[in-house]
Amino acid sequence: DPFWPLTAEGYAVPDEGWLKRTGAPPRKHRLSSTLADWHADWPVMAVSWGDALAYARWRSLREGRLYTLTLEAQWELAARGFDGRNHPWGNGWHDQLCNFRDAFPGATKPATIQEFPFDESPFGGRGMAGNSGDWGLNDPGDKYRGLRPVRGGAWVHVPSMCRTHRRSGQGYRTPFMAAGIRLLG
Repeated sequence: DPFWPLTAEGYAVPDEGWLKRTGAPPRKHRLSSTLADWHADWPVMAVSWGDALAYARWRSLREGRLYTLTLEAQWELAARGFDGRNHPWGNGWHDQLCNFRDAFPGATKPATIQEFPFDESPFGGRGMAGNSGDWGLNDPGDKYRGLRPVRGGAWVHVPSMCRTHRRSGQGYRTPFMAAGIRLLG
């Protein structure tokens, strides 16, 4: 709450279809900082670190193979490649290559993975500079007790926050609107 409405069947994605079926007011379920309604094909985001781990466990059990969140070093190599680039596409910044705060005229919002095809790492990871940050598996230790790493830029970030070497931390129990799930499996 407030992003994910709880229904008799469980939590729901408040996309256009769900809003029409239920008659729920869209504004109640919007992400902060955007006027856009949810779309079912946006990345999974606005979840906590614990939610991300629970999903990895559920999917592992469902498919009979191990899925987990990435360690920070794994995420960074996947995003930067062996040459250590600043962005998945290279070293220079270009406003139209990833989804960041000013990517859409007049609106800040998440996007589908297809909307920014150049935001792709040398290993094929999409949306690693913008759109949604990714929870990392690492425990940063006593100095940062209660936090877990979030890697990558997001739709609410300025360009300097969309670099592949940037890291931030968020409380692991709190859903963060700009952090989501990227599984290693």
